[in-house]
Amino acid sequence: MLLILILVAFVAYMITIFPSGSHYCTKGPCGLFFWGAHGHDAIWHLAIVSTAFKSFPFIAPTFAGAQLSGYNFFLDIIIFLLTKVGIPSIITYFKILPIIWFILFTGLLVKFARKLHDSPLFVGLLLFFMYFSGSFSYIITLIKNRTIWGSGELLAMQSLLSLTNVQFAFSLCVLLGILIIIKEKRTDVRSSTLLALLVGLNIALKFYGGVISIFLVSLYFLFLLLQKRDIVLFTKQLSLLSIFSIGAVLLFYNPFAPTTGGAIMTFKPFATVHQIIEDPNLFYLKDMVNARYFLEASPKFSPRLVWIEIQTLFIFILLNFGTRIIGILYIGKHVFKRTLTTNYQLLTTTIIFAMFLNIFFIQKGQWWNTVQFSYHAFFLMNIFTALTLYEIMKKFKKAGIVIVAIVILMSLPSSLDILRTFAQFPAHSFVSDDELYALRFLKKQPAGVVFTPLPNESNKQQATPVPLSAMADNAYITAFSGKQLYIGDEVQLQLTGVDYEARAKKSLDWNCDTILDVDYLYELYSRPIGNKLEKCKGNLKIIYENNEVRLYKANQARLLSH
Repeated sequence: MLLILILVAFVAYMITIFPSGSHYCTKGPCGLFFWGAHGHDAIWHLAIVSTAFKSFPFIAPTFAGAQLSGYNFFLDIIIFLLTKVGIPSIITYFKILPIIWFILFTGLLVKFARKLHDSPLFVGLLLFFMYFSGSFSYIITLIKNRTIWGSGELLAMQSLLSLTNVQFAFSLCVLLGILIIIKEKRTDVRSSTLLALLVGLNIALKFYGGVISIFLVSLYFLFLLLQKRDIVLFTKQLSLLSIFSIGAVLLFYNPFAPTTGGAIMTFKPFATVHQIIEDPNLFYLKDMVNARYFLEASPKFSPRLVWIEIQTLFIFILLNFGTRIIGILYIGKHVFKRTLTTNYQLLTTTIIFAMFLNIFFIQKGQWWNTVQFSYHAFFLMNIFTALTLYEIMKKFKKAGIVIVAIVILMSLPSSLDILRTFAQFPAHSFVSDDELYALRFLKKQPAGVVFTPLPNESNKQQATPVPLSAMADNAYITAFSGKQLYIGDEVQLQLTGVDYEARAKKSLDWNCDTILDVDYLYELYSRPIGNKLEKCKGNLKIIYENNEVRLYKANQARLLSH
């Protein structure tokens, strides 16, 4: 049964990533197709691999003149090194890494589960929830549309979507390694060094996983201090943790590079929570929202406002955690009996910490991005969900089997919708063959900066598959040409703190002076440049054209003479 579960999970997870980055043809276009978030996130990482590491300090793929900073690029360096031995980055990202991750993740899960209960039943329960646990987002679609379809990506990212963020997926493996070492309760220097190293690795892989790992390991060291009263050991442990953590930040985030400045996160309580009842696409409660606005505007303290916030928080947690919420039963029972072990106290406190960051803070750039802290809370709560159901089955026998079966069935709808989404053809987005031919030609040209005007909202196409060229927040030109963009992928520029707004405005209303800053101009026939280009043609030379793209080389000698 465990083998069947693992095989089903393997197929399901590979469906979410394997097809992307592959060549397909529909009745219309042929090209490289990308499902879901891969059309943006994976492309961004491919752009880093193809461009960023060509010089030091590493350069920002989509903003000429800026350094790459404030972003986790550890895995990208590994992919880059593999290209040097002949393995294309697109193969590594979409084919090789997913298989490596699944084997590593499953092996560590089984090892960790057996340290809690060496029982096939418990191992199976933990594997199921780590693989397939989902939110109650389908309640929203059932109420609104009387269907579960469309629910999978409605709320915070769920388990089966892990490989849409490969860096996050690998950070879970590192977190499992940390949990295994903590469970073994070793206090020697070797174990402390390994814990500190794993924390540093998680920082390098993913900022959010790094923060959670720092908190968890620091808390573990503090618990050891309270138990053993060994201040020397505690000092060594904290020193190791600090060295590896700071080292990872310095190596992989380039914190001293020029940015727009400001705090990475800002304290803004319930900003991420309020969306659950304010967004008409979610659990929309118009009367409650209006009442909250009215009471917030009042200078007087209102118990009703507090009650509204409590209800909103309850809805937010319940819908996002889904069936994982029953893990609270295990925590509550053992807290009441004072039998909650030190390890489980650590996990419970870390879950609370992760949700605290999600609920009370917003992030620079993409304000809602602190939701990624909640992913780790979901991951850790899966452990308590499996423990709860294991105890129920042990205690209630046949009735327990019925209860567990119901919980499992209630956990599946969002995962089924995710599978349906990624199994559909064609994909959401693609790069056409004609564009790929042009980009491969551009890749062979001398190094330089590429300019292409950012698309306006009117340029965006809705029919699938959507060309990546229609999306302003994309780095596909860099990913497939190896050339740095003058400006592109504004979402990532926001996240990395690049001061891009003036250049973005200039690129939308550009003139011939803009050509002074670039080496190549990439024109799409789907959004022709028109009269502006006529005035600059004396400074440009066509070097390639096909049915979709025309490439120009800037005549730098003439530009300089002017």
